[in-house]
Amino acid sequence: MLKVAARRCLVLPRVPLLLCSTGVPARAFLAFLGKTMECNVTAKPATGCRGFASSSDYASGVYGESWHAKSYAIAGHNLGIGLSGYLGSGAAVYGDASGDNAFAGLFRGTVWVTEYLSAKTILSPDKGFLIDHPQDPANKFLIHASVESPLAMNIYNGIAILDQAGTAMVSLPSYFDALNDNFRYQLTCIGSFAPVYIEQEILDNSFMIAGGTPGLKVSWQVTGTRADAAAIASRKPVESLKPPHQQGKYVSPEAFGKKPIDRINSVIVLPKIGLEQDEQTARGSKDTHGMAR
Repeated sequence: MLKVAARRCLVLPRVPLLLCSTGVPARAFLAFLGKTMECNVTAKPATGCRGFASSSDYASGVYGESWHAKSYAIAGHNLGIGLSGYLGSGAAVYGDASGDNAFAGLFRGTVWVTEYLSAKTILSPDKGFLIDHPQDPANKFLIHASVESPLAMNIYNGIAILDQAGTAMVSLPSYFDALNDNFRYQLTCIGSFAPVYIEQEILDNSFMIAGGTPGLKVSWQVTGTRADAAAIASRKPVESLKPPHQQGKYVSPEAFGKKPIDRINSVIVLPKIGLEQDEQTARGSKDTHGMAR
């Protein structure tokens, strides 16, 4: 039997892992050399699971591995933060998965990202932004939806003031031609009407407006379909059949009068692993010993 003092954790020689609990007795597990070690402690402050790794390539502070469809490699449950990772560089939390029904990360509930979110593709039935309301930032939010299109498009716009000949050369960013193709144009006169038109289409990152009167303001908008290598490589069909394992499931089941269990990928959302029950059991026990078996 391994005794664990209050406010300290179980320390295994040569293994960069500490096991202890949060403010109430809870359980932490380590699968090591075929054995399961359990540590029940009560301490404030305390850490449910903490790992360190250094001086070795591909070292892991905490590593979990599971080969059962209804088991967890690493599970975190807390009224505060269930799983926390910190790293000066690299990845604080890393997940790797493959297969039609596997996910490197799966979250039930709201996910909050305070810095950049980088992804190859983001698919969602509803995208937009939420900010503090500019007229009442202390008490209100302002929520806008995004503009959708079957193609990945870029939008450019501005105001052109026509010269004495009733024309204007509009310059676009230097990367425009390299980034876009399939151009579309819109022109709107401001203050008065004139039969303005595109005299010269986009060439060498610029185009010509003509047909107006001297000094006339013209609002212009140009759109282009992304033609860069990354966009071409990641283009997806506008319509597609659901794969067999997702047929009969829905992205938004409630919108069609279905139940949450009918949500796509809900088949891999496993039930909670009984941590609430474990906590209740732990509250009724004053045993603070860790047992190796």
